[in-house]
Amino acid sequence: MADDKHSIIRQADAALNAGDITTAVSGYRRVLGIDNSLADVWFNLGYALRIQRKFPEALDCYSHALDHKVQRPEEAHLNRAAIFTEQLNAYDKARTELDAALERNPVFVAGWLNLGLLYEDTGNIAEARYAYGRALQIDPQSGRALSRLAAIATFENKVSTEVGRLEAALRLPSLAPNDAVDIAFGLANLYDAMGRHEQAFALAASANQAQHRFLPEASRYDPVAHERLIESICNMTLPPPLLKADKGLEPNVFICGLFRSGSTLAEQLLARHSDIVAGGEHDFIPEIVRGNLQPYPEKLATATRAELESIRLDYVSRLAANGHVSGQVTDKRCDNFLHIGFIKTLFPHAKIVHSYRAPLDNAVSLFFQHFSEDINYSMDLGHLGHWLAQYRKIMTHWKSLYGTDIHDFSYDATVHSPEAEVRAMVEHCGLTWREGSPSTNNVVKTASAWQVRQPLHQRSSGRWRNYEHDLLPVMHAAGIDEDGNWLSF
Repeated sequence: MADDKHSIIRQADAALNAGDITTAVSGYRRVLGIDNSLADVWFNLGYALRIQRKFPEALDCYSHALDHKVQRPEEAHLNRAAIFTEQLNAYDKARTELDAALERNPVFVAGWLNLGLLYEDTGNIAEARYAYGRALQIDPQSGRALSRLAAIATFENKVSTEVGRLEAALRLPSLAPNDAVDIAFGLANLYDAMGRHEQAFALAASANQAQHRFLPEASRYDPVAHERLIESICNMTLPPPLLKADKGLEPNVFICGLFRSGSTLAEQLLARHSDIVAGGEHDFIPEIVRGNLQPYPEKLATATRAELESIRLDYVSRLAANGHVSGQVTDKRCDNFLHIGFIKTLFPHAKIVHSYRAPLDNAVSLFFQHFSEDINYSMDLGHLGHWLAQYRKIMTHWKSLYGTDIHDFSYDATVHSPEAEVRAMVEHCGLTWREGSPSTNNVVKTASAWQVRQPLHQRSSGRWRNYEHDLLPVMHAAGIDEDGNWLSF
Protein backbone atom coordinates (compact mmCIF):
# COMPACT_ATOMS: atom_id res chain seq x y z
CA MET A 1 0.00 0.00 0.00
CA ALA A 2 2.87 2.40 0.88
CA ASP A 3 4.47 1.82 -2.51
CA ASP A 4 1.13 2.48 -4.21
CA LYS A 5 0.72 5.70 -2.21
CA HIS A 6 4.13 7.05 -3.17
CA SER A 7 3.64 6.02 -6.78
CA ILE A 8 0.36 7.92 -6.95
CA ILE A 9 2.01 10.99 -5.39
CA ARG A 10 4.79 10.91 -7.99
CA GLN A 11 2.25 10.64 -10.79
CA ALA A 12 0.15 13.48 -9.38
CA ASP A 13 3.22 15.68 -8.92
CA ALA A 14 4.28 14.98 -12.50
CA ALA A 15 0.81 15.84 -13.76
CA LEU A 16 0.82 19.10 -11.77
CA ASN A 17 4.23 20.07 -13.18
CA ALA A 18 3.00 19.28 -16.69
CA GLY A 19 -0.10 21.44 -16.25
CA ASP A 20 -2.53 18.50 -16.22
CA ILE A 21 -4.45 19.83 -13.25
CA THR A 22 -7.42 17.48 -13.49
CA THR A 23 -5.18 14.41 -13.28
CA ALA A 24 -3.19 15.96 -10.44
CA VAL A 25 -6.33 16.70 -8.41
CA SER A 26 -7.62 13.18 -8.95
CA GLY A 27 -4.30 11.69 -7.87
CA TYR A 28 -3.99 13.78 -4.73
CA ARG A 29 -7.56 12.92 -3.73
CA ARG A 30 -6.81 9.20 -4.17
CA VAL A 31 -3.74 9.48 -1.94
CA LEU A 32 -5.63 11.33 0.77
CA GLY A 33 -8.27 8.61 0.65
CA ILE A 34 -5.49 6.21 1.66
CA ASP A 35 -3.76 8.52 4.16
CA ASN A 36 -5.24 11.92 5.00
CA SER A 37 -2.34 12.98 7.23
CA LEU A 38 0.01 13.94 4.38
CA ALA A 39 0.57 17.67 4.78
CA ASP A 40 2.44 18.17 1.51
CA VAL A 41 -0.30 16.43 -0.44
CA TRP A 42 -2.92 18.67 1.15
CA PHE A 43 -0.78 21.68 0.18
CA ASN A 44 -0.35 20.56 -3.43
CA LEU A 45 -4.04 19.74 -3.72
CA GLY A 46 -4.82 23.25 -2.48
CA TYR A 47 -2.52 24.70 -5.13
CA ALA A 48 -4.14 22.61 -7.88
CA LEU A 49 -7.65 23.55 -6.77
CA ARG A 50 -6.64 27.21 -6.71
CA ILE A 51 -5.65 26.87 -10.37
CA GLN A 52 -9.08 25.35 -11.02
CA ARG A 53 -10.64 28.38 -9.28
CA LYS A 54 -12.20 26.21 -6.59
CA PHE A 55 -11.25 28.68 -3.92
CA PRO A 56 -13.24 27.49 -0.87
CA GLU A 57 -11.90 23.97 -1.38
CA ALA A 58 -8.37 25.29 -1.85
CA LEU A 59 -8.62 27.24 1.41
CA ASP A 60 -9.74 24.08 3.20
CA CYS A 61 -6.81 22.12 1.79
CA TYR A 62 -4.30 24.69 2.98
CA SER A 63 -5.95 24.55 6.41
CA HIS A 64 -5.54 20.76 6.44
CA ALA A 65 -1.89 21.21 5.46
CA LEU A 66 -1.43 23.49 8.45
CA ASP A 67 -3.29 21.11 10.76
CA HIS A 68 -0.94 18.31 9.71
CA LYS A 69 2.19 20.41 10.33
CA VAL A 70 3.29 21.21 6.78
CA GLN A 71 7.02 21.95 6.73
CA ARG A 72 6.77 25.62 5.68
CA PRO A 73 3.49 26.77 7.23
CA GLU A 74 4.16 30.37 6.21
CA GLU A 75 3.72 29.30 2.56
CA ALA A 76 0.26 27.90 3.29
CA HIS A 77 -0.75 31.13 5.03
CA LEU A 78 0.63 33.13 2.09
CA ASN A 79 -1.42 31.13 -0.39
CA ARG A 80 -4.55 31.59 1.71
CA ALA A 81 -3.87 35.32 1.84
CA ALA A 82 -3.50 35.45 -1.95
CA ILE A 83 -6.90 33.82 -2.42
CA PHE A 84 -8.53 36.23 0.02
CA THR A 85 -7.09 39.30 -1.71
CA GLU A 86 -7.04 38.32 -5.37
CA GLN A 87 -10.26 36.32 -5.54
CA LEU A 88 -12.55 36.97 -2.58
CA ASN A 89 -11.91 40.63 -1.75
CA ALA A 90 -11.56 39.64 1.92
CA TYR A 91 -8.75 41.95 2.99
CA ASP A 92 -9.13 41.57 6.75
CA LYS A 93 -8.82 37.79 6.37
CA ALA A 94 -5.80 38.23 4.12
CA ARG A 95 -4.15 40.43 6.72
CA THR A 96 -4.81 37.77 9.38
CA GLU A 97 -3.14 35.13 7.18
CA LEU A 98 -0.11 37.30 6.48
CA ASP A 99 0.26 38.11 10.16
CA ALA A 100 0.15 34.37 10.88
CA ALA A 101 2.78 33.71 8.19
CA LEU A 102 5.12 36.31 9.66
CA GLU A 103 4.51 35.07 13.19
CA ARG A 104 5.62 31.61 12.04
CA ASN A 105 8.60 33.05 10.15
CA PRO A 106 9.50 36.69 10.89
CA VAL A 107 12.17 36.69 8.15
CA PHE A 108 9.78 35.53 5.41
CA VAL A 109 10.47 38.13 2.72
CA ALA A 110 7.51 37.12 0.53
CA GLY A 111 5.24 37.66 3.53
CA TRP A 112 6.46 41.21 4.07
CA LEU A 113 6.26 41.99 0.34
CA ASN A 114 2.68 40.74 0.13
CA LEU A 115 1.76 42.65 3.27
CA GLY A 116 3.19 45.77 1.65
CA LEU A 117 1.11 45.18 -1.48
CA LEU A 118 -2.02 44.65 0.61
CA TYR A 119 -1.42 47.96 2.36
CA GLU A 120 -0.86 49.65 -1.00
CA ASP A 121 -4.10 48.18 -2.34
CA THR A 122 -6.00 49.56 0.65
CA GLY A 123 -4.26 52.96 0.62
CA ASN A 124 -2.28 52.61 3.87
CA ILE A 125 0.93 54.29 2.84
CA ALA A 126 2.82 54.29 6.16
CA GLU A 127 2.12 50.62 6.77
CA ALA A 128 3.17 49.72 3.21
CA ARG A 129 6.43 51.60 3.63
CA TYR A 130 7.08 49.79 6.93
CA ALA A 131 6.44 46.36 5.40
CA TYR A 132 8.80 47.00 2.49
CA GLY A 133 11.37 48.32 4.93
CA ARG A 134 11.21 45.08 6.89
CA ALA A 135 11.66 43.11 3.66
CA LEU A 136 14.80 45.15 2.91
CA GLN A 137 16.20 44.52 6.38
CA ILE A 138 16.05 40.81 5.59
CA ASP A 139 17.04 41.06 1.91
CA PRO A 140 18.77 44.39 1.14
CA GLN A 141 18.74 43.51 -2.58
CA SER A 142 14.99 42.93 -2.88
CA GLY A 143 14.13 44.60 -6.15
CA ARG A 144 10.42 44.43 -5.48
CA ALA A 145 10.73 46.23 -2.13
CA LEU A 146 13.02 48.91 -3.58
CA SER A 147 10.80 49.53 -6.63
CA ARG A 148 7.63 49.77 -4.53
CA LEU A 149 9.29 52.22 -2.14
CA ALA A 150 10.27 54.26 -5.20
CA ALA A 151 6.62 54.29 -6.34
CA ILE A 152 5.52 55.49 -2.90
CA ALA A 153 8.21 58.20 -2.93
CA THR A 154 6.93 59.39 -6.32
CA PHE A 155 3.38 59.55 -4.95
CA GLU A 156 4.64 61.60 -1.99
CA ASN A 157 6.75 63.84 -4.25
CA LYS A 158 9.91 62.75 -2.40
CA VAL A 159 11.77 61.14 -5.29
CA SER A 160 15.20 62.39 -4.24
CA THR A 161 15.03 60.28 -1.06
CA GLU A 162 15.10 57.02 -3.03
CA VAL A 163 17.28 57.75 -6.08
CA GLY A 164 20.63 57.19 -4.37
CA ARG A 165 19.53 53.94 -2.77
CA LEU A 166 18.29 52.48 -6.08
CA GLU A 167 21.38 53.66 -7.97
CA ALA A 168 23.63 51.99 -5.41
CA ALA A 169 21.60 48.78 -5.49
CA LEU A 170 21.71 48.62 -9.29
CA ARG A 171 25.52 48.71 -9.21
CA LEU A 172 25.81 45.64 -6.97
CA PRO A 173 27.57 42.82 -8.87
CA SER A 174 25.70 40.14 -6.91
CA LEU A 175 22.24 41.47 -7.84
CA ALA A 176 19.88 38.79 -9.17
CA PRO A 177 18.56 39.48 -12.70
CA ASN A 178 14.91 39.75 -11.62
CA ASP A 179 15.82 42.17 -8.84
CA ALA A 180 17.88 44.22 -11.29
CA VAL A 181 14.88 44.55 -13.64
CA ASP A 182 12.60 45.63 -10.78
CA ILE A 183 15.10 48.23 -9.59
CA ALA A 184 15.77 49.52 -13.11
CA PHE A 185 12.07 50.14 -13.73
CA GLY A 186 11.73 51.85 -10.34
CA LEU A 187 14.74 54.07 -11.00
CA ALA A 188 13.59 54.91 -14.54
CA ASN A 189 10.34 56.25 -13.13
CA LEU A 190 12.20 58.27 -10.50
CA TYR A 191 14.38 59.81 -13.22
CA ASP A 192 11.25 60.58 -15.24
CA ALA A 193 9.68 62.35 -12.25
CA MET A 194 12.89 64.37 -11.81
CA GLY A 195 12.97 65.43 -15.48
CA ARG A 196 16.08 63.36 -16.24
CA HIS A 197 14.43 62.05 -19.37
CA GLU A 198 17.42 60.78 -21.34
CA GLN A 199 18.53 58.63 -18.40
CA ALA A 200 14.97 57.55 -17.72
CA PHE A 201 14.30 56.23 -21.21
CA ALA A 202 17.68 54.53 -21.50
CA LEU A 203 17.10 52.70 -18.22
CA ALA A 204 13.52 51.71 -19.14
CA ALA A 205 14.79 50.38 -22.47
CA SER A 206 17.52 48.40 -20.73
CA ALA A 207 15.03 46.94 -18.24
CA ASN A 208 12.64 45.92 -21.03
CA GLN A 209 15.45 44.30 -23.01
CA ALA A 210 16.57 42.33 -19.97
CA GLN A 211 13.03 41.19 -19.22
CA HIS A 212 12.54 40.17 -22.85
CA ARG A 213 15.68 38.01 -22.68
CA PHE A 214 14.18 36.11 -19.74
CA LEU A 215 11.05 35.19 -21.69
CA PRO A 216 10.77 31.66 -23.08
CA GLU A 217 10.43 31.70 -26.85
CA ALA A 218 6.80 30.56 -26.61
CA SER A 219 5.92 33.55 -24.40
CA ARG A 220 7.30 36.22 -26.72
CA TYR A 221 5.05 38.52 -28.70
CA ASP A 222 4.24 37.19 -32.16
CA PRO A 223 2.98 40.05 -34.37
CA VAL A 224 1.86 37.71 -37.16
CA ALA A 225 -0.19 35.51 -34.80
CA HIS A 226 -1.76 38.51 -33.09
CA GLU A 227 -2.66 40.13 -36.39
CA ARG A 228 -4.23 36.85 -37.50
CA LEU A 229 -6.28 36.75 -34.27
CA ILE A 230 -7.57 40.30 -34.73
CA GLU A 231 -8.46 39.58 -38.36
CA SER A 232 -10.37 36.44 -37.34
CA ILE A 233 -12.31 38.27 -34.63
CA CYS A 234 -13.25 41.11 -36.96
CA ASN A 235 -14.42 38.69 -39.67
CA MET A 236 -16.39 36.22 -37.56
CA THR A 237 -20.18 36.03 -37.37
CA LEU A 238 -21.21 36.25 -33.72
CA PRO A 239 -23.96 33.99 -32.36
CA PRO A 240 -27.26 35.69 -31.45
CA PRO A 241 -27.07 37.46 -28.08
CA LEU A 242 -28.63 35.79 -25.07
CA LEU A 243 -31.73 37.24 -23.51
CA LYS A 244 -31.29 39.08 -20.23
CA ALA A 245 -31.55 36.68 -17.30
CA ASP A 246 -34.82 36.93 -15.35
CA LYS A 247 -33.00 37.07 -12.03
CA GLY A 248 -29.59 36.87 -10.49
CA LEU A 249 -26.48 38.97 -10.55
CA GLU A 250 -25.24 40.35 -13.84
CA PRO A 251 -22.32 42.67 -14.57
CA ASN A 252 -23.56 46.01 -15.79
CA VAL A 253 -20.44 47.86 -16.88
CA PHE A 254 -17.30 46.53 -18.56
CA ILE A 255 -14.42 49.01 -18.52
CA CYS A 256 -11.73 48.19 -21.03
CA GLY A 257 -9.01 49.69 -23.16
CA LEU A 258 -5.24 49.61 -23.24
CA PHE A 259 -3.50 49.01 -19.95
CA ARG A 260 -2.42 52.34 -18.44
CA SER A 261 -5.16 54.17 -20.38
CA GLY A 262 -7.10 55.54 -17.39
CA SER A 263 -9.38 52.56 -16.75
CA THR A 264 -8.71 52.58 -13.01
CA LEU A 265 -9.57 56.27 -12.87
CA ALA A 266 -12.78 55.57 -14.80
CA GLU A 267 -13.82 52.84 -12.37
CA GLN A 268 -13.00 54.88 -9.28
CA LEU A 269 -14.96 57.87 -10.58
CA LEU A 270 -17.92 55.65 -11.42
CA ALA A 271 -17.76 53.99 -8.00
CA ARG A 272 -18.42 57.33 -6.34
CA HIS A 273 -22.00 56.77 -7.44
CA SER A 274 -23.93 54.91 -4.76
CA ASP A 275 -25.43 52.49 -7.32
CA ILE A 276 -22.07 51.28 -8.65
CA VAL A 277 -19.87 48.62 -7.05
CA ALA A 278 -16.24 48.64 -8.20
CA GLY A 279 -15.59 45.03 -9.14
CA GLY A 280 -11.96 45.56 -10.05
CA GLU A 281 -9.82 43.78 -12.59
CA HIS A 282 -11.20 40.27 -13.10
CA ASP A 283 -9.56 37.71 -15.35
CA PHE A 284 -12.85 35.84 -15.86
CA ILE A 285 -13.40 36.62 -19.54
CA PRO A 286 -9.80 35.85 -20.67
CA GLU A 287 -9.81 32.65 -18.59
CA ILE A 288 -13.12 31.49 -20.04
CA VAL A 289 -11.78 32.19 -23.54
CA ARG A 290 -8.62 30.19 -22.85
CA GLY A 291 -10.50 27.32 -21.20
CA ASN A 292 -13.91 27.00 -22.90
CA LEU A 293 -13.57 28.67 -26.28
CA GLN A 294 -10.49 27.27 -27.94
CA PRO A 295 -9.79 27.63 -30.77
CA TYR A 296 -10.88 31.25 -30.44
CA PRO A 297 -12.81 32.86 -32.03
CA GLU A 298 -13.95 29.90 -34.15
CA LYS A 299 -15.42 28.10 -31.13
CA LEU A 300 -17.40 31.19 -30.14
CA ALA A 301 -18.85 31.57 -33.62
CA THR A 302 -20.28 28.03 -33.49
CA ALA A 303 -21.25 27.91 -29.79
CA THR A 304 -24.75 26.68 -29.05
CA ARG A 305 -27.22 28.58 -26.92
CA ALA A 306 -26.85 25.97 -24.15
CA GLU A 307 -23.05 26.38 -24.19
CA LEU A 308 -23.36 30.15 -23.99
CA GLU A 309 -25.89 29.95 -21.15
CA SER A 310 -23.47 27.70 -19.27
CA ILE A 311 -20.62 30.15 -19.85
CA ARG A 312 -22.74 33.07 -18.67
CA LEU A 313 -23.63 31.16 -15.50
CA ASP A 314 -19.94 30.38 -14.98
CA TYR A 315 -19.07 34.09 -15.22
CA VAL A 316 -21.84 35.14 -12.83
CA SER A 317 -20.85 32.41 -10.37
CA ARG A 318 -17.26 33.66 -10.40
CA LEU A 319 -18.47 37.21 -9.80
CA ALA A 320 -20.57 36.06 -6.83
CA ALA A 321 -17.63 34.05 -5.46
CA ASN A 322 -15.68 37.31 -5.32
CA GLY A 323 -18.20 38.68 -2.86
CA HIS A 324 -20.39 40.60 -5.33
CA VAL A 325 -24.01 39.69 -4.67
CA SER A 326 -25.91 42.85 -5.54
CA GLY A 327 -25.63 46.25 -7.19
CA GLN A 328 -24.28 47.30 -10.57
CA VAL A 329 -20.87 45.68 -10.69
CA THR A 330 -18.00 46.80 -12.90
CA ASP A 331 -15.47 44.51 -14.54
CA LYS A 332 -12.30 46.46 -15.27
CA ARG A 333 -10.16 43.94 -17.11
CA CYS A 334 -8.46 46.20 -19.65
CA ASP A 335 -7.79 43.71 -22.42
CA ASN A 336 -11.42 42.70 -22.52
CA PHE A 337 -11.46 45.09 -25.49
CA LEU A 338 -10.44 41.99 -27.45
CA HIS A 339 -13.67 40.28 -26.40
CA ILE A 340 -16.39 42.94 -26.60
CA GLY A 341 -18.36 40.82 -29.07
CA PHE A 342 -18.23 37.86 -26.69
CA ILE A 343 -19.27 40.08 -23.77
CA LYS A 344 -22.20 41.56 -25.68
CA THR A 345 -23.29 38.05 -26.69
CA LEU A 346 -23.43 36.95 -23.04
CA PHE A 347 -24.71 40.23 -21.61
CA PRO A 348 -26.39 42.20 -24.41
CA HIS A 349 -27.57 44.94 -22.04
CA ALA A 350 -24.12 45.56 -20.54
CA LYS A 351 -22.58 48.95 -21.11
CA ILE A 352 -19.00 49.24 -22.37
CA VAL A 353 -16.76 52.05 -21.13
CA HIS A 354 -13.71 52.34 -23.35
CA SER A 355 -10.93 54.23 -21.59
CA TYR A 356 -8.40 55.90 -23.83
CA ARG A 357 -5.73 58.58 -23.83
CA ALA A 358 -3.22 60.06 -26.26
CA PRO A 359 -1.67 56.94 -27.80
CA LEU A 360 1.96 57.99 -27.35
CA ASP A 361 1.36 58.91 -23.69
CA ASN A 362 -0.13 55.46 -23.32
CA ALA A 363 2.90 53.93 -25.01
CA VAL A 364 5.33 55.70 -22.66
CA SER A 365 3.37 54.59 -19.63
CA LEU A 366 3.41 50.97 -20.84
CA PHE A 367 7.12 51.05 -21.65
CA PHE A 368 7.99 52.35 -18.18
CA GLN A 369 5.95 49.69 -16.37
CA HIS A 370 7.26 46.29 -15.22
CA PHE A 371 4.56 43.91 -16.41
CA SER A 372 4.33 40.15 -16.25
CA GLU A 373 5.10 38.10 -19.35
CA ASP A 374 1.40 38.19 -20.30
CA ILE A 375 1.89 41.76 -21.49
CA ASN A 376 4.83 40.80 -23.66
CA TYR A 377 4.28 43.43 -26.35
CA SER A 378 5.33 46.29 -24.06
CA MET A 379 9.00 45.20 -23.96
CA ASP A 380 9.84 46.22 -27.54
CA LEU A 381 8.97 49.55 -29.15
CA GLY A 382 8.13 48.03 -32.52
CA HIS A 383 5.91 45.41 -30.92
CA LEU A 384 4.26 48.08 -28.81
CA GLY A 385 3.42 50.08 -31.91
CA HIS A 386 2.05 46.99 -33.61
CA TRP A 387 -0.18 46.23 -30.61
CA LEU A 388 -1.51 49.81 -30.67
CA ALA A 389 -2.38 49.52 -34.35
CA GLN A 390 -4.24 46.24 -33.82
CA TYR A 391 -6.06 47.69 -30.80
CA ARG A 392 -7.25 50.60 -32.92
CA LYS A 393 -8.43 48.23 -35.65
CA ILE A 394 -10.52 46.05 -33.37
CA MET A 395 -12.03 48.99 -31.47
CA THR A 396 -13.09 50.50 -34.78
CA HIS A 397 -14.77 47.19 -35.59
CA TRP A 398 -16.64 46.98 -32.27
CA LYS A 399 -17.88 50.54 -32.61
CA SER A 400 -19.28 49.72 -36.04
CA LEU A 401 -21.29 46.91 -34.41
CA TYR A 402 -22.35 48.38 -31.08
CA GLY A 403 -22.29 52.12 -31.64
CA THR A 404 -23.59 54.05 -28.66
CA ASP A 405 -23.32 51.04 -26.33
CA ILE A 406 -19.59 51.86 -26.24
CA HIS A 407 -18.74 55.07 -24.43
CA ASP A 408 -15.31 56.65 -24.91
CA PHE A 409 -13.89 57.85 -21.59
CA SER A 410 -11.04 60.23 -22.32
CA TYR A 411 -8.35 60.42 -19.65
CA ASP A 412 -6.94 63.62 -21.15
CA ALA A 413 -10.33 65.35 -21.31
CA THR A 414 -11.13 64.23 -17.75
CA VAL A 415 -8.05 65.83 -16.20
CA HIS A 416 -8.96 69.09 -17.94
CA SER A 417 -12.75 69.02 -17.46
CA PRO A 418 -13.65 66.25 -15.02
CA GLU A 419 -17.32 67.01 -14.34
CA ALA A 420 -18.39 66.90 -17.98
CA GLU A 421 -16.57 63.62 -18.63
CA VAL A 422 -17.79 61.91 -15.48
CA ARG A 423 -21.37 63.07 -16.03
CA ALA A 424 -21.35 61.65 -19.57
CA MET A 425 -19.95 58.32 -18.34
CA VAL A 426 -22.45 58.04 -15.49
CA GLU A 427 -25.39 58.81 -17.77
CA HIS A 428 -24.10 56.31 -20.35
CA CYS A 429 -24.36 53.65 -17.62
CA GLY A 430 -28.05 54.49 -17.17
CA LEU A 431 -27.57 56.34 -13.89
CA THR A 432 -28.67 59.75 -12.73
CA TRP A 433 -25.86 62.26 -12.35
CA ARG A 434 -25.44 63.57 -8.80
CA GLU A 435 -23.25 66.55 -8.13
CA GLY A 436 -20.80 66.50 -5.28
CA SER A 437 -20.48 62.71 -5.07
CA PRO A 438 -18.08 61.88 -2.24
CA SER A 439 -14.67 60.38 -2.90
CA THR A 440 -14.16 56.78 -1.89
CA ASN A 441 -11.45 54.62 -0.41
CA ASN A 442 -12.00 51.68 -2.71
CA VAL A 443 -9.35 49.04 -2.92
CA VAL A 444 -7.15 49.54 -6.01
CA LYS A 445 -5.28 46.44 -7.13
CA THR A 446 -3.38 47.67 -10.18
CA ALA A 447 -0.18 49.50 -11.05
CA SER A 448 -2.23 52.72 -10.77
CA ALA A 449 -2.79 52.30 -7.02
CA TRP A 450 -1.11 55.55 -6.00
CA GLN A 451 -1.73 57.63 -9.14
CA VAL A 452 -5.49 57.20 -8.87
CA ARG A 453 -5.47 58.38 -5.26
CA GLN A 454 -3.93 61.71 -6.22
CA PRO A 455 -6.04 64.74 -7.11
CA LEU A 456 -6.63 64.95 -10.84
CA HIS A 457 -3.63 66.50 -12.57
CA GLN A 458 -2.40 67.13 -16.11
CA ARG A 459 1.22 66.06 -15.65
CA SER A 460 0.82 62.84 -17.67
CA SER A 461 -0.90 64.51 -20.62
CA GLY A 462 1.73 65.25 -23.26
CA ARG A 463 4.41 63.28 -21.41
CA TRP A 464 5.42 61.65 -24.69
CA ARG A 465 6.94 64.92 -25.90
CA ASN A 466 9.86 64.26 -23.53
CA TYR A 467 10.63 61.10 -25.51
CA GLU A 468 9.54 62.10 -29.02
CA HIS A 469 12.67 60.92 -30.83
CA ASP A 470 12.82 57.64 -28.86
CA LEU A 471 9.22 56.84 -29.82
CA LEU A 472 9.77 56.87 -33.60
CA PRO A 473 9.54 53.03 -33.82
CA VAL A 474 6.16 53.16 -32.05
CA MET A 475 4.90 55.95 -34.29
CA HIS A 476 5.95 54.11 -37.43
CA ALA A 477 4.45 50.74 -36.42
CA ALA A 478 1.22 52.20 -35.00
CA GLY A 479 0.50 54.77 -37.70
CA ILE A 480 0.85 57.90 -35.53
CA ASP A 481 2.01 61.24 -36.91
CA GLU A 482 4.58 63.67 -35.50
CA ASP A 483 1.83 65.48 -33.57
CA GLY A 484 0.86 62.30 -31.77
CA ASN A 485 -2.35 61.71 -33.75
CA TRP A 486 -3.54 58.53 -35.43
CA LEU A 487 -3.10 58.48 -39.19
CA SER A 488 -6.05 57.49 -41.36
CA PHE A 489 -6.49 53.79 -42.15
